[in-house]
Amino acid sequence: WSTAAWPVTWPQAGLLLLLGVFCTALAHGLFIHSLAVVRAQLAGVVAALEPVYGVVLAVLLLGEEPSAGTLMGGALIVGATVMAMYNREPQVQRRGAVARG
Repeated sequence: WSTAAWPVTWPQAGLLLLLGVFCTALAHGLFIHSLAVVRAQLAGVVAALEPVYGVVLAVLLLGEEPSAGTLMGGALIVGATVMAMYNREPQVQRRGAVARG
């Protein structure tokens, strides 16, 4: 391997690996684990908030200024999430749960 063919330095590769394991694998593992207690529909809608988190962090950490379209899109995503949370059906009894009378 020539370093000219590899545009990423070894410290950068280590950080990318850390991001891949921590931010991607861990997040997806927690998401899949949460499906045992949360309806898949609600989990999918909440997962759609990821772009909103990205925009908020870009504003806070990088000083970015989102466009009006970005703000409207974020408002639509947050609104759909709130509607999904309030329109939930009562939780069905999960396997292994003790029935209460």
